[in-house]
Amino acid sequence: MNSKKFEVTVRGLNLTYTFYTKEYIFQILDDLNMNPKLITLDKNTRGDLRKMDLREKEKHSHYFSFIRFFEEEGEVFGLVGGKTTYTNPDVFPDIPKESENRYARIFLDASKERHWHKEVLIVRHADTKSTEEDNQQALFIECFLQRTFHLFDS
Repeated sequence: MNSKKFEVTVRGLNLTYTFYTKEYIFQILDDLNMNPKLITLDKNTRGDLRKMDLREKEKHSHYFSFIRFFEEEGEVFGLVGGKTTYTNPDVFPDIPKESENRYARIFLDASKERHWHKEVLIVRHADTKSTEEDNQQALFIECFLQRTFHLFDS
């Protein structure tokens, strides 16, 4: 199975959404030579991400794109596509707000069977000459990931 349909309800509007499995997403990105890398979110993650940044000695921020996953009944599916920096990565799930408007969190909160998966998929891009180019490449990959794999914004 490469995908599964789920009902997503936000403020009374119910839509069917297709989410793709972690294995399928990884294989597609690998086939496209995007060099995806799965990392486990734990206490070492921030340090591990800083080590991945090949341009760490320069003074501008360094961006990468990512996919966060969710689990349900032992299956893992892509849920969120985003971009962030190696120095201050925004890949960790935070505490839901009292009035939540982030669709991924609304979807997860709708079922006690669903929860964040402990891995995140990192998609890096080619070295760039400026912070602006770096940011734009990561943003372009983020858009590609969201549209290709039906992912929510981060």
